[in-house]
Amino acid sequence: MSNPYFETMRRLYRKCVPLRVRRSIERARNQYNEKILIRRINRYFETHQEEKRFFQKELDFINRAKSIQMIPYPFIFEKERSKIDVYYDSGAGFPYVLHRERRLYFPSKASPDLVQKMYNGLLLEQHMLSPHQYFSNDFFPTDNDAFLDIGAAEGLISLEWVETVRAIILFEPEPIWREPLALTFEPWKDKVRIIAKAASSFDDDKCQMVDSVLQYQNGPFLLKLDVEGQEAAVLKGASKTLLKPDTRVVCCTYHRKEDAKTFEQFFSEGGYHTQMTDGYLLPTDKEMQSPPYFRRGVIRAWKSKRNESPSQENGADVL
Repeated sequence: MSNPYFETMRRLYRKCVPLRVRRSIERARNQYNEKILIRRINRYFETHQEEKRFFQKELDFINRAKSIQMIPYPFIFEKERSKIDVYYDSGAGFPYVLHRERRLYFPSKASPDLVQKMYNGLLLEQHMLSPHQYFSNDFFPTDNDAFLDIGAAEGLISLEWVETVRAIILFEPEPIWREPLALTFEPWKDKVRIIAKAASSFDDDKCQMVDSVLQYQNGPFLLKLDVEGQEAAVLKGASKTLLKPDTRVVCCTYHRKEDAKTFEQFFSEGGYHTQMTDGYLLPTDKEMQSPPYFRRGVIRAWKSKRNESPSQENGADVL
């Protein structure tokens, strides 16, 4: 429950202090907090030299950059962030960008600057050198796959592959994305299904199991999981789907400290081959910032061959 006194003071602060000044204060506070965290990380590795050798490259980067970056590698600064053209659909009332000449919509109240920032961040996550990259040159959606985008958000990944796969099912429970997703995938509504629920280990008004959605469908299936730490619950609700020989999975492993080790063991015991993306991520969420700080980003899992014929056209880098 929010504190009434705090809420009153916050309203007064926002009313009395100009936005320009508030932003300046916020930047200064963030910079101070970053310095404190960098100092804490360095102190930890001073007494954990054996661990330090695994993360030396990432540690050197944050010390040189003097900032906390989720993707702690120089390539994030090598290319100037694109000045993306942001358009406005006056009929629908939503902003959008063109991705592969396809409209990708964003929430109605998102400013052009915010849309540019969000879109550039999405492209950076899927850069060919990023630990957050879902696909690789030998692991990507094919025309045989039904693609399940679990934790779809704006739907960029599905939009990237919508012309390739035979069907798409998006799970996204956040109401803010409901209308943008519907607009983005309107041209492909015959092959795209949007489920406004969270994928989980049970079925109710707000959650649905992958197994329930796919119980009358045939594979092969490719599942992408990025659900803010609820990946284990999604996998539990997909237990029958995971038994199929033609199911493949790409799953985030950085939301919880032990997820990389846990999921690697889980998939191996289920008869899957596994591959971690190269490098590490440095979570920027304070609740996730605990030693050794750097975490594996994504695991890919498959039983048969990952892809028969990798192609440059359907490569992994969406930049």
